Amino acid sequence: MKTLRLFITLAACTLAGASAAQAQALDPTFAAPSVYAPGAVYSATEQADGKLVTVGNFSRINGTAVPRLVRFNANGTLDAAFNQQVGSNAVVYRARLLSNGQYMLVGFDNTPVQAGGVTRPGGLLRLNADGSGDASFDAGSGPVAAEDNYTSLDDALPLANGQTLVVGRFGQFSGAAANNLVRLNANGSVDATFRPGTGANDEVLTVCR
Repeated sequence: MKTLRLFITLAACTLAGASAAQAQALDPTFAAPSVYAPGAVYSATEQADGKLVTVGNFSRINGTAVPRLVRFNANGTLDAAFNQQVGSNAVVYRARLLSNGQYMLVGFDNTPVQAGGVTRPGGLLRLNADGSGDASFDAGSGPVAAEDNYTSLDDALPLANGQTLVVGRFGQFSGAAANNLVRLNANGSVDATFRPGTGANDEVLTVCR
């Protein structure tokens, strides 16, 4: 009886594996990019047109110097129209797509982020759809640690009304009290009407709808 049950289980797993393999077949039209080693990709965001904005710790892709931020066409080739211009010391952890085609770049902490010809000290920077920096967005000094001097920016969620929900580990954001959670207005200023009580009691790693 145990032998029969084991056979049935193995057969079911084999069929499930075959089905999953068919459902997740590689796309032959996508040319897999080569990343200059050592390098790492932190996140990738797909646009409605199939293009991918990718961020990480890399300096060259497919032999082209594109530090830390790149956009791929739907077929995997580099999008030459995307103007990166990321600073050599900038650290970009995530790139979140806004409904209007812009991108919110999220750094690891309050280290200045430089991209698209714009520098922002607070770890958040907004890019236009072509990769140029949006100078109208300024999140000020950004996050500041509460107790142990450990500060991090972990994620940002662009909202439909143009505001942005930002999470991480911090006790203040641009001078305003905010325990690991803050909402920013469309221009990057802190939304004083957003009052989530005492906030989160520990680091918030991600935020989603």
